[in-house]
Amino acid sequence: MKIQLIVFLLTLLGYTNFAQPSPFDQNFVDSITTRLSTYPDDIAKVNNLVKLASMYLPINPALTVKYAKEGTVIAEKINYPIGKINCLGQTAFFYAISGEWVKAAIDINEAMPLCEKYSPINLIGLYQLMFINASTKGDNDAIKYALNALHHPDFPSLLPIQKWVTYMQLGRAYIYLNQLDSANYYANLLTGYVEKYSAIVPDLADNSNIVFGQLAFKAKKYTEAIKFFGLASDYISLTKVYDALHQRDSLIHYALKGLEKGNTASTPHAIIEGSKILAQTYSLSNPIEANKYWMIYSDAKDSLYNNNKLKQLEELNLNIQKTEFDRQKSETANRNRLMLLCLLGFLAFFSIVSFLLWRNNRFKQKANLKLETTLKELKATQAQLIQSEKLASLGELTAGIAHEIQNPLNFVNNFSELSVDLVKDLK
Repeated sequence: MKIQLIVFLLTLLGYTNFAQPSPFDQNFVDSITTRLSTYPDDIAKVNNLVKLASMYLPINPALTVKYAKEGTVIAEKINYPIGKINCLGQTAFFYAISGEWVKAAIDINEAMPLCEKYSPINLIGLYQLMFINASTKGDNDAIKYALNALHHPDFPSLLPIQKWVTYMQLGRAYIYLNQLDSANYYANLLTGYVEKYSAIVPDLADNSNIVFGQLAFKAKKYTEAIKFFGLASDYISLTKVYDALHQRDSLIHYALKGLEKGNTASTPHAIIEGSKILAQTYSLSNPIEANKYWMIYSDAKDSLYNNNKLKQLEELNLNIQKTEFDRQKSETANRNRLMLLCLLGFLAFFSIVSFLLWRNNRFKQKANLKLETTLKELKATQAQLIQSEKLASLGELTAGIAHEIQNPLNFVNNFSELSVDLVKDLK
């Protein structure tokens, strides 16, 4: 019940742990595989194919690839990007651990933009896959991918069981870089996971014990190292411990077991390490056996680092660079187009504002001209009024004077008439 609850919570978070297989459930496998061909191509079918692919990874990798590829095709067909991400993650994991790092990189690169667009939290799983792929290839800077996962914004929101892969990868990376204080820090984080979650994640205990064993080996605590490597069935690491202890028989025994396990699981590094140790061990005592293992070592190394893979990697890097260049070119073109549109918009706005200002200025000029004309007319009218008032005043003055003159004249006229009458009377 507890396992089912944790799996349910993982599903709710939308996070898929690409870097580890799922526990094998025979009842689920039996019920699904018999009816899978009759199911319609939908989301449920893709999810079931992903689950089957994850379960078969430790026991039948060919079926993992088969089911994951089928799921990828269906997810593409029904436009289900999350399902496609999960399917690509399963194939990329298998390719990474089996040394097909070019194929793994192709699937990771195909899933990356889908994660960025539809499920950013699953970028954490892709970073974990990139760490595995880089480690298989022998990159010294593989730790940067584990750090990318650790520093992803969604990492703190993961459940503890979802964080252990990153902690384990950081522990192994710091051991490889001989930064043992940092390695011990992450090893301490892993200690509580082994007891709590080993039943849920099959490889959790093995991978954690390998980290514990490597730290013990670095500290020359060989008894502890043998215990942890034995719990993890890490035969190649056991071989190195027995080499340090100068126990030749145990060294050969575990080197043979490690070589057999590497062939069964198709893990090239185990084959390379096991055959190299056996070749060096037999070099003095049994040249024929030494030569046999040197041949195995050479073939395994050529298989991992052959010219064809290097050429494919170079082409992949060129394609990635071209894609990035095209993306930047497209972004630059879009940015320039946006800037041009903004500039045109600004010019249009400026033109409209300029037109409005010109129109307003023209209106003001006309208004001013009209005001000036009106003012001139007003001044002329005012001048006319003043002139009229002056003439009116002069008329009144003249009338007054005439009146004043008229009165004496009337008196004189009247007196003259009287005088005339008197003269007549006197005559």
